[in-house]
Amino acid sequence: MSSTSGPGRSIGASQTIQGGTGTMKRVLFAGLSALMIGQAAEARDLRAAPATPPSSAVISAMYNKLAEYLPEESDGALNLQILGMEIVDYKSVLSALQSGLADVANVLPAFFSSDVPNTAMTVQLALMNPDPFVMSSALTEYAVTCEECQAEFKRAGMVYTGSASTDPVILLTRKPINSIEDVKGLRLRVPAGSYGRWLKELGGIPVDMTPPDQFEAMSQGVIDGTVVSPIEITTYNLSEVAKFLIELPVGLYFTTATAAISTRTWGSLSMDERAAYMRATTRSLGDLNAAWGYDMPAGAREKAVSNGVQLMQPPAALVEKTDDFRKREFDMMAETVTSTYGITDAEAKLKRFGELVEKWTEIGKDTDRTAEAMAARVTAEVWDKVDLATYGQ
Repeated sequence: MSSTSGPGRSIGASQTIQGGTGTMKRVLFAGLSALMIGQAAEARDLRAAPATPPSSAVISAMYNKLAEYLPEESDGALNLQILGMEIVDYKSVLSALQSGLADVANVLPAFFSSDVPNTAMTVQLALMNPDPFVMSSALTEYAVTCEECQAEFKRAGMVYTGSASTDPVILLTRKPINSIEDVKGLRLRVPAGSYGRWLKELGGIPVDMTPPDQFEAMSQGVIDGTVVSPIEITTYNLSEVAKFLIELPVGLYFTTATAAISTRTWGSLSMDERAAYMRATTRSLGDLNAAWGYDMPAGAREKAVSNGVQLMQPPAALVEKTDDFRKREFDMMAETVTSTYGITDAEAKLKRFGELVEKWTEIGKDTDRTAEAMAARVTAEVWDKVDLATYGQ
């Protein structure tokens, strides 16, 4: 009896303990599940509007990376939801930020020069320096430290968080350019700013339109070509409508606010979340600068050639006239900026920007053109000196 009762009690005790442990496990599991659900409920999706096709470098090399980095840097507090350009396009990004449709957007200040003239004016400096890292970093420091720029961003309902640059843009045309005479009368889509003046001096006709519109315009013969980064040939399928790529590096397109965040959204973030957003954004902008500025152009040229595009060297006279224009352009830049944007202290602002270009040229001499190295230098020189508690407020 005792023998039976002993083991019986032991088994019974064991069963009771196991049952208790199972109950405890169920209670703990339920508690942890509730906690996890609560944490998941607290995670916030930021709606982002890159305003470019899914195949673009802005999405593949930057926004997809931002979607990866943001939850990582914020310990899961922030996520990114990417909106298609059929929802928000280039021209509606600012209103999307202002209305709350988007929290984050790829804003090109040149399209909103009346809202942010002190930043938009830098599009006039596209021919100043051919190094994407130097120019995007100079603009980042300029925009962050420029009081007028910051006041304009605030009125526009956006917080500036950095810039990226294309590689040097070149000519893509529907017919070959064998002499400088072949440029005369050509209607070319050009980025804003000094590109239009350059083309006019060559005898061409500049046409202003957004990048997504250039395919249709060329296919219908409305324009004869475009001034474009080789990477965009694939992004917008331009090899189907233009077959001659003239290897004349004209300038960069660096006047960007690639991951601007709405003032309302920024104000709702905690200090930790703001810091996480800036770390994630700076990392992803480093990725974009590395990809678009240095790593992708050669492959883009190869792909264009495989799609039937012919690479052509520019006529010597075209190179000489472009170099001459570049030198003379800066002599009259203050007058251009004043008349175009109404900026009365243009000379002082241009001097400041020029000094920053010189500074970043020196920094660039010992900075590898990798995403990590470029992001680290921008962080150290710019963002580590910014008080995120007051920035953008």
